Amino acid sequence: MPKPAGKPARSMAESGSAVERAGDLSPSANGASRVRLHRRRPELDDADRQLIALLTASGRMSTRALAAEVDLTEPTVAARLRKLADLRILGVTATLDWAAAGYRWDAWLQVSVHGRSVKEVGAQLARVESVDRVHVVFGAYDLLVHLLLSDESEAVAAIECTPSIAPIRSSLAATAPDSPLSRR
Repeated sequence: MPKPAGKPARSMAESGSAVERAGDLSPSANGASRVRLHRRRPELDDADRQLIALLTASGRMSTRALAAEVDLTEPTVAARLRKLADLRILGVTATLDWAAAGYRWDAWLQVSVHGRSVKEVGAQLARVESVDRVHVVFGAYDLLVHLLLSDESEAVAAIECTPSIAPIRSSLAATAPDSPLSRR
């Protein structure tokens, strides 16, 4: 891979990122130069993959328990976990049990926007009280909207308010009044 003039390429370890800063300069449609960033796949060995699998199955495992499972020392496991976190391969997240939080309906709304910016419509939809999150997506529709609802009437009201937010070419709602597969 050619290096940009003036600066040497840095490795992932030096840059602290899985996206390599060094890239090839290529002309854009208007003739200006732009830098293409190349994503390099981090090298994971069997121990890294084992640690990831163990933490995916049980995210509260101690470093000591992980070390015993993969036959490494605790300091080595701790260093590997730091490296995986620094590379953003592993992270800590919270999971909402929406049924335990009082929501009885889980709905997904696929929205195709017409006549306005997709980001603008997404931001407006995100302000609706029952909307959990909004994703801009590629494909047959523009937005995927996740709603958490306490009852059927709230589901109907949320879905009916969508056309008043923006000129929408089409929408499709999918609801799940109970989702035992989402509970762990």
